[in-house]
Amino acid sequence: MSNNQNKYVKVGYIADIYGFKGYIKLKPVTDNVDILLTTENFCLSSNDEHFRIFPVSEISSYKNMYLVKFEGINDDVQAKSIKKSSVYVHGDYLPVEEDGDVYWYKIDGAKVVDVEGVLIGKLVDYLEVSTEDIFRIELTDGSYSLISNNPDHIKKIDSIEKVITIDTIGLVSEKL
Repeated sequence: MSNNQNKYVKVGYIADIYGFKGYIKLKPVTDNVDILLTTENFCLSSNDEHFRIFPVSEISSYKNMYLVKFEGINDDVQAKSIKKSSVYVHGDYLPVEEDGDVYWYKIDGAKVVDVEGVLIGKLVDYLEVSTEDIFRIELTDGSYSLISNNPDHIKKIDSIEKVITIDTIGLVSEKL
């Protein structure tokens, strides 16, 4: 993502169209679905880089998704043109973080260093598991390792400087 887009957070994707009047089915990828109902504009991208802003004219819950009608999307042909797009909201719509919480967009691509300050690699992804998140790190040699986001392994997350300090004892090679 370019610098002016790094304040956008992915909240879902367009799974399909609905009917012939331009409605789409939005599948959320966030636990905070209230964001979907309070956002006036969604940003869509088919390649996670070039955004197009679409004002929301209607949104309602539909099964495990949301039906959305965008201004300017008035038929199924137009709706099909945005199908499978990723859906983002601006970070300003997110609720204030609670103590110890950090939004992913603030640490995506962060430098990862050991407790001595030696560069280990960069944070490239995370996996949500039942009790804690698992961070995926691209190491300086190009390989990948995983580490659980718990106080024994993650010593400090500095979202302002985008630096994560870890205890390397928690690193597990992705090849295992």
